Amino acid sequence: MSSRRKRIGSGLAVVAFVCSLSVLVWPERSRHEVLDELVLELRRREVELNEELLLLQGGLARSYDRMAHEVVALRELQRRLEDEVALAEPGLRGVLEPQVKRYELLVTKRETLAEDFPPADSLLHNSTALLPRALADFRAHVEGTPRSRLLVRLAEEVEHVVLRYLVTGSASSRADADRGILALERVAETAGVGRDAAVVLAHARTILDSKTETDALLRALLDVPTPAVLQQMMEVALAHRRQALADASHLRRLLVLLAVALGLYIAWAVQRLRRTARRLDTSNAQLSVQREYAERLVRSMADPLFVVGPDGRLVRANDEACHLLGEPVLALRGRAFAAVARLASRDPDDDAVTPLLRGCREGEDVRDVRAELLPRGGATVPVALSCARVSGERGDVVVVARDLRAQLDLHEREKELAVAEAAKRVLERRQDELRRAKEEAESANLAKSRFLANMSHELRTPMNGIIGMSEVMLLDADAGELREGLETIHGSARSLLGILNDILDFSKIEAGSLELECAPVDVVSTAGQVVELLAPQARDKGLALGVLVEPGAPRRLLGDPLRFRQILMNLAGNALKFTARGSVVIRLRAGDEGRLRVEVQDTGIGVEPEVQATIFSPFSQADASTTRRFGGTGLGLSISQQLSEHMGGRLALDSVPGEGSTFWFELPVSGPPDADVAEDVDASPAVPGLARLGVLLVEREPAAGAVVVEALEAEGAAVDVVGGAGEVHASERSRADVVLVDGEDLVPRGEELASTLGVPLVVLEPVRRATSDAGGARGVRHVGWPLVQPALVEVLRRATGRDEGDVAGATRCDDAQAQGAERAGSSSAAEPAAHDDDAPSRALEVLVVEDNPTNRRVARLLLERCGVRVVTADDGSGALDLLEQRRFDLVFMDCQMPVLDGYEATRRLRAREGEGVHTTVVAMTANAMKGDRERCLAEGMDDYVTKPLGLAELRSVVERWGGAPQRS
Repeated sequence: MSSRRKRIGSGLAVVAFVCSLSVLVWPERSRHEVLDELVLELRRREVELNEELLLLQGGLARSYDRMAHEVVALRELQRRLEDEVALAEPGLRGVLEPQVKRYELLVTKRETLAEDFPPADSLLHNSTALLPRALADFRAHVEGTPRSRLLVRLAEEVEHVVLRYLVTGSASSRADADRGILALERVAETAGVGRDAAVVLAHARTILDSKTETDALLRALLDVPTPAVLQQMMEVALAHRRQALADASHLRRLLVLLAVALGLYIAWAVQRLRRTARRLDTSNAQLSVQREYAERLVRSMADPLFVVGPDGRLVRANDEACHLLGEPVLALRGRAFAAVARLASRDPDDDAVTPLLRGCREGEDVRDVRAELLPRGGATVPVALSCARVSGERGDVVVVARDLRAQLDLHEREKELAVAEAAKRVLERRQDELRRAKEEAESANLAKSRFLANMSHELRTPMNGIIGMSEVMLLDADAGELREGLETIHGSARSLLGILNDILDFSKIEAGSLELECAPVDVVSTAGQVVELLAPQARDKGLALGVLVEPGAPRRLLGDPLRFRQILMNLAGNALKFTARGSVVIRLRAGDEGRLRVEVQDTGIGVEPEVQATIFSPFSQADASTTRRFGGTGLGLSISQQLSEHMGGRLALDSVPGEGSTFWFELPVSGPPDADVAEDVDASPAVPGLARLGVLLVEREPAAGAVVVEALEAEGAAVDVVGGAGEVHASERSRADVVLVDGEDLVPRGEELASTLGVPLVVLEPVRRATSDAGGARGVRHVGWPLVQPALVEVLRRATGRDEGDVAGATRCDDAQAQGAERAGSSSAAEPAAHDDDAPSRALEVLVVEDNPTNRRVARLLLERCGVRVVTADDGSGALDLLEQRRFDLVFMDCQMPVLDGYEATRRLRAREGEGVHTTVVAMTANAMKGDRERCLAEGMDDYVTKPLGLAELRSVVERWGGAPQRS
């Protein structure tokens, strides 16, 4: 075990090494991206600031608030840039810090210039606003004085040239403004109004000086070379990133090699785990044995045993401890251990037991410490305490108190101590082994289930070749040893396929991956299909096989149709297997609480009482002798039981050895508890379908006659039974409305009786076949075994003319059931008349796309038996080439193929088909898991068939999608 831990540890070390290398090798892309985003944001802010400065310089705006906001934003982004660079890797930080420092100085310079701009700009605005007012005051003061007109004209000219300079900022405008100011100043001094002109002159000079200063500041702000620094910063960062990626290329190669080595190591470890699977069955058996052993060891200890929790209170005590203390287990549980025991060498009031347990919990084991137990209402009991910590997260302490009252000699005491010590070590070792075995068993069981599911799927492909080729060869084989051999091969392959399907279902259930459908299920029709499939087996053994529907039985339920049919097929197939004579009857009736109860009753060998408890276990049959005699995997009943439980029901058995068995299961008609589908469920009508009808049954076999009588009486008919020879009494003549004959050899006797009584004749035949008589209430009508009660009722109603509504509330079968019970034509091998008129003038052309040569040949031979012309392709690419050259009525497409698989080929076919053009594509695959059909339909395919392929299934698909082809 230590070597295994070392291997696991080395594997984890390799993983950690690879992860650490990946962290060191790959450059920190996220840091580069953050820096790039910050630099781009800085450049955007620089552009916005320059736009504001240009507006100010052009005189289009006179507010510096937005300029100041942009400068503050630039400072904030510059600080974020410094923080991000400080967090970058050393190489990137070293190349970016000089550019960041340079950019910080430029931002500082802009802040200084921006701080100087507002005072000058405010002074310019104030003087510009006050100049008109000062001019008006000057005009009022000089009015009436000498040279007033010249003074006013000069003052207005000063205002004009100053405002022009404010707008243009040109040197000529400044020179004109200076000359105007000097002229006004001289004339005002000469006229004696120099004091009045001083205010106008002061505002004019302030505007000129402030305009010059603000323009200089704006030019300085615009001339700060920040864009070049940012561009250089981005180029340096990009060059460093390229260099880092180039330096890491050889380390990436090393990392890939390490990943490959790690994969090889994991594969080797998986192979080692598989080798341990052989020991799992033994470990599982030992698990329960060792648990029972540990429990018995505790119960059988002669000394008192206490389990003390971390809080110092009793968690458990054995029977001897309860007996010694005179208290039951429930009274001791939860009490402080210090209240029932104390150290003999300490003061009675001193609690020395709790520190003793605390030290033991920390790893200091206690051996043979003298103490006293304190029973309620009794004298103290001297004991020797031995304490040990139980492995686990709780930190419980096991305390064994050895009774010293008997004063055993030293040898006995040492022997008992050795036994107790050994038992404790065994207990601890067994606990560790049980825990490890449980974990290994759970992991291996899951791996085993997945392995079985994969193997079952893979084996379906070669089984397709075996079953398909044997079926093709049987169609042409003559009677003799060759045909018998082919029938043996075909039957054995079908049996093997059933075993594979059972293993696949069992593995899906065991792995917890079984998914059930919730859809309406026609239980009567499904039961009829099951007995139809089992009819050849029943006929070969001479058994009566039928379906009986009791009044009030639900006709439909919500559930999984496929799984319902599988349960019924398993139970009915088992009943036929273990029944040598008599009958097998599927009975439908109403169960408890509105459920459907399905019973499969046989007259076989029965099941012994001691075997009934294990018969539903996997890989189990009645006994070894029946396994050898009847064969089978022993999975069918186990799978059926689990399927019924998944569908919200249960499956059970009633059996009398030597007399027969009744396997029955009940299902809710509204689906499983978690079903979100609701639908009304039909039940049998309250009025029987053959009420007051007299039936004279001519029957030779008692078992078959009993089934027919029960079916008819359940529908309200009065039945009289006569043998092949014998007279008909007057009472029989008076109440017989129809004569029912079981067997073609009794038809002459039945015709005689029907003619004598003047009533219709209905013949029960071993193979379903209809009479050539197309009408007439008294014509001979046929219905075949296996007996399906609704079909028999419908034939009798038609024979007696009751299908016109003369019996109120009588049951009526669906049109499909009536057509299945009585068809036109005199031979079962004849072609359906419905196809004669509509038969196509040409054989259908079918394309088979299959990469496996054997499967391709099987599909071609089977389809040719369906009367179609077949063209084959090896893969999806070849199929697309053929479909581009010509049209096909039907395409059978394999899903998994080289070059181009079936899914992609179908997608390309649908993509190039024009409006109104659609080629029917049927998926042909060995994938039979849940969801495979849905995937095929989602990819554009029209239908879905699974391998191994059968002639009947292919013929059904061809007729469904291509019409009724000519048959060879």
